[in-house]
Amino acid sequence: MATKKTDGTPAVPAVEPLPVVASAPTVSPAEPVAAPTAAQQLAPPAPPAAAPNPYAPSQYPAPGNYGAPMAGPAQGLSIASMVTGIASILIFPLAGVAAVIMGHIASKSQPHAKGFWLTGIITGYVAIGYFVLLIVFMIFWFAMMASVMGSYGGYSGY
Repeated sequence: MATKKTDGTPAVPAVEPLPVVASAPTVSPAEPVAAPTAAQQLAPPAPPAAAPNPYAPSQYPAPGNYGAPMAGPAQGLSIASMVTGIASILIFPLAGVAAVIMGHIASKSQPHAKGFWLTGIITGYVAIGYFVLLIVFMIFWFAMMASVMGSYGGYSGY
């Protein structure tokens, strides 16, 4: 148990001194070191070892087969469906019928190309819907124009 000094700080216990270890005896070398000869003193120092070239070809063969990838199955009809479907939206809406037909045929014969034929089917149906709405709007427009012209007497013959 530590006791306190009169000034209030704790007293530090006494530490025993460490035992003294005798030093190991010195061993003399078996042969005395000879002074360098005149030829050794005049010779230039050896150059430092060269670092390996990081751009040198490897001594190990390349892992795996790096040949050309194998060709996949045919996707012609699916791609034709997609291209025709996109063209039907942008250029000629009636071509959407061909895109839908080719897309449905491709879905049976080329299931691996689902992204292509599905795009053709969707864009084809969108183009057909746009074409039907265009026809309905044109019929409505011409019917309205005919009723307006009929109420004012139509062509006045000037």
